[in-house]
Amino acid sequence: MAKRVTTLIQRLKKNIQLPEMKILPGQLAFFFILTLIPIIALVLVIASDLHISTDFLNVLAETQFPDAIVAIVKAVSNSNGAHANFIIFFVSALILASNGTHSMIIASNQIYKIKNKGAIYDRVKAIFMLVVLIFLLIFIMIVPVFGNFIIKTISVSVNNSTFSNYLYTIYQILNLPISWFFIFLSIKLLYTMAPDNKIPSKNVTYGALFTSISWVVFTKLYSLYINIFGNYTTLYGSISSLIVLMWWIYFLSFLFVMGMALNVSKYELKEE
Repeated sequence: MAKRVTTLIQRLKKNIQLPEMKILPGQLAFFFILTLIPIIALVLVIASDLHISTDFLNVLAETQFPDAIVAIVKAVSNSNGAHANFIIFFVSALILASNGTHSMIIASNQIYKIKNKGAIYDRVKAIFMLVVLIFLLIFIMIVPVFGNFIIKTISVSVNNSTFSNYLYTIYQILNLPISWFFIFLSIKLLYTMAPDNKIPSKNVTYGALFTSISWVVFTKLYSLYINIFGNYTTLYGSISSLIVLMWWIYFLSFLFVMGMALNVSKYELKEE
């Protein structure tokens, strides 16, 4: 058993040092950031078309996001629902953002030593993976990151202390297990879909466990910064929020790649 663990660690170190594994975290972080903007814009347009007030989203953006994102939120919320320019922007942004999931596919094929099935096949699969990733990022933003802020805002608007305490207690009890379970399933699906050859779902469990647990921990730290230390932007300006947001996304990308390397190392060990 000890020898097997040692061999696994050695293979993990070797896979982490591969050139594509060093480049991939930065690539993913860049395209993750590109994905955030169309997600926010889409939520605002849907809210506008359904005649839902966007004041709450504006307040959330102003208090939690850098000025550049706030400007986008206000511009979209002041528009009259979905229009041709927005649709063109949204589709082009998604196609561009799919380069991130496409990078996952290319890197997975290289480290698993799998031949690519073709550019069109990989691009279509990258878009499907991007949809999974978008839902994952929306969930992370709503529940682990801004969950406390949303619950507090709802409690203030309801103005019922009993209901507010009840709602907050339920959120605190369910937040961690629900967050971890949903993130785990989504990441496991991405790890399974990425290689062009069929990889059994059980072979990516270790990496998915590592990534989902570490994502929850780092997201809690980011949420802690937002809820407690966010006021320091008055001292350092909105650039501090942007830097922390970018670091958080980069760490998520780095941990995702680490989980991928763990899966490959486990797969190689099993094949031998």
